[in-house]
Amino acid sequence: MYILKRLYYKRQKLDDESEKDSVTKEIIDVTSALAKVRKEIRLCDGIYDGVPKMKEQLKELDDKEKELTLTNKENKNIQEFNNLQFLNKLICYMESELFAKIHLKYGLQLLICGIISVFY
Repeated sequence: MYILKRLYYKRQKLDDESEKDSVTKEIIDVTSALAKVRKEIRLCDGIYDGVPKMKEQLKELDDKEKELTLTNKENKNIQEFNNLQFLNKLICYMESELFAKIHLKYGLQLLICGIISVFY
């Protein structure tokens, strides 16, 4: 602003029109440069003002990601538990009279390994 005041004062004191036109051109150039700087300042202020909101949004996204990770782990644990329950029921069934002969001939471990390989 000091530069503009100085240029306005200088133009006011000049008598020669060509010199006044030259100073007027300088005033226009300085004003144009100031407008660009002011625009950049407004953009920077907007970014700075938006930082807390962006931080909050990032925190919310992080929380949702953690929640999804926990949910996925819980689902995996439930699936593993269900598989173990199924295997336990299957073993109980295999130990019934129907599979007693197979159990004696091939062994319980061979049956369990075959059944587990079907699931995995």
